[in-house]
Amino acid sequence: MANQSYTDAHPRSYFEPYNATTNPSGYTDEPDRRLREHTLVKDAVEWLNTNSPVPANLNIDSDDDGKIDNISFIVRGNNSVWSGLLWSHKWALGSFNVYMNNKQVWNYIFVPESQASVTTICHEMFHTLGAPDLYHYHDDGADISPVYEYDIMANGSGHMTSYMKWKYTNQSWIESIPEITESGTYTLSPLTSPANNCYKIASPYSSVEYFVLEYRRSTGTFEGSRPGSGLIVYRVNPLIEGNTDGPPDELYIFRPNGTNTTNGEPWNAYFSQQAGRTTLNDETNPAAFLQNGNISGLNVYNISEAGNTISFSVDFNPIQNPVQFMANAITEEQIELSWQKKTRKTEYCWLIIIHLILANLKKDTFTQQGARCPEEVKLFIQVTSQILIMILFYLPPFIITNFGLPTAPFLTLQA
Repeated sequence: MANQSYTDAHPRSYFEPYNATTNPSGYTDEPDRRLREHTLVKDAVEWLNTNSPVPANLNIDSDDDGKIDNISFIVRGNNSVWSGLLWSHKWALGSFNVYMNNKQVWNYIFVPESQASVTTICHEMFHTLGAPDLYHYHDDGADISPVYEYDIMANGSGHMTSYMKWKYTNQSWIESIPEITESGTYTLSPLTSPANNCYKIASPYSSVEYFVLEYRRSTGTFEGSRPGSGLIVYRVNPLIEGNTDGPPDELYIFRPNGTNTTNGEPWNAYFSQQAGRTTLNDETNPAAFLQNGNISGLNVYNISEAGNTISFSVDFNPIQNPVQFMANAITEEQIELSWQKKTRKTEYCWLIIIHLILANLKKDTFTQQGARCPEEVKLFIQVTSQILIMILFYLPPFIITNFGLPTAPFLTLQA
């Protein structure tokens, strides 16, 4: 079939926004714009049916829903203003009933010649599959890029994230995202690999939000433009579709100095030994926070070098060991505990747990020499904290402030 093109009877200005001085023939509002675009699509398809029909044996309805899967229109010339008629976009022909080989014309993408790159065409085609945009249309000047260059539905030119490949292709590109539920060390192949390319981890402090980990290796035709090779970790809220009206966002990639109100350094979002970023938890920078800014409980550490694969460790212990924890016997009936103050809820949880444990110990548990004190305290904390954590971890600091701590006649605390 020879290459042919359709030329509309209207001039280019007819398909651009109205301006009383420079373009009085342009479209005036959204209904006017829709009618002009849909009429253009209808006329182009009808011209094609007459002058260069699509072969009858060509499968243009792979899901047998009676509608053509997609038609791509490449428009001669430069693009116009953002979100205008002559700007790359995906739409559906809802204003007219138009058919090709007895299949209804429905989804189509519209791409001006100046924007007709592989990246843009793939972006618009992924819209046809149902994928939303992952960038903010408006965010009150915050200029936050929640996904940056790590997905073609954001500002990227390479692969989609594993979550997007899984969710918006009916699990045909990635069948499942395995969930990590036990502490241990895990290994990932690059996202471009056919298997072992992603994991997810649920947050213990959210019934909805979870995290996806994948290895983005900066090499090859489509991934070579990544800022660097390493593990990326992003938060997912499956109740939200896309990031266009965010925050809140469906996807957010953790990056140094990033918050809900500050973009931070998304170009440094990758973790690896080479990058000097090997740990991600509630206390690190970047911190793994939930959409509302609260702690998430995620603890990923020992991230390896970025090579053919990348490995990392996960810890599900809900209480992190305090920094510089010390236990000293004062008398046969007293013990002094000290540790470096944390900045989040863990400090309050530790304080309450230690008091509850020690308040119920027998006085003769501790000796004046203090040799057994640190190990016994740690042992009791490890055993008892697992039982108490679900209740105690949610106690806010006002309980300590307003009601005081459980008393223990043999206990002295410093923090």
